[in-house]
Amino acid sequence: MPLRRLAVVLLVAAGCGRTDSVRSTRDSGLSGSAPDSTPAIAVSGEWPPDLGAALAIPSDTENVAVLLYPATASARTDQKARFTLVAASGDTLRVRVAVAGRDSAHCGDAPMIRLARAAPMLWSLGLSGATARPMRSDSIDAISHEDSLLYSTEAPRLASVVSATATSRLSGLPFALTALRRVRFGDTTIIAAQLARRVNQEANPAEERTFVIAERHGSLPFATVHSDRSDGTEETAAHFDLLGALRTPSAVYLIIATDAPSGSTIEILERSAGAWRVRWTRTIVC
Repeated sequence: MPLRRLAVVLLVAAGCGRTDSVRSTRDSGLSGSAPDSTPAIAVSGEWPPDLGAALAIPSDTENVAVLLYPATASARTDQKARFTLVAASGDTLRVRVAVAGRDSAHCGDAPMIRLARAAPMLWSLGLSGATARPMRSDSIDAISHEDSLLYSTEAPRLASVVSATATSRLSGLPFALTALRRVRFGDTTIIAAQLARRVNQEANPAEERTFVIAERHGSLPFATVHSDRSDGTEETAAHFDLLGALRTPSAVYLIIATDAPSGSTIEILERSAGAWRVRWTRTIVC
């Protein structure tokens, strides 16, 4: 996921026939087809009711999505269910969904749903019945030159703090900002930044990626509220993405994806009363 359309591969899990080494450290009613075999469903945390009755992510097959919530292989709803598709930017589109056939590709225990029509935008998540409203977010390309310079300085500073205690052959090397999205509301600014540093040795290449969620109020310095890092090679180190941001009068939700060769992880971060926590996480074995 930048958003890499999941090759019907979702959420970090061991296996999928890959033996590549990846290390990662951290802080911080629907209808679908049930697969023939049902692995243990890996879910942690409490689903936020503000996000509605269902969560889906696009697969690599046009008009087909992977259903992550409800977290059950036998989830059911009627054929008239409507989804709001949300792009990382905050753009939205309403569509109906239908049940995918039992012979449809699936990832582990995750049911599949089929959109009633093609989506004319690159969407990153779908929600049904959510009361939380999508928030606008800006990519680094859409941010003013002045703000871009600020974030290009702040993000490496924050990443260096995250990696300060990590043992890595890349320690001491500079960080390069590879992706950033910004969300603003009131006098609060939130940034989601991915940074990388590399050793380009042909015989023994290495790459480390660090992901930082930080916020500031007014002109105060940014403070990290969530972080993750992964190291391996260019092909095996995990990628991190902000799929979308949503808001209610009392809470902000960030939906975060971690994409590794073996799959991906979806986390929902909640900001309530000024405090952050990981509210819900879903994993699927592919």
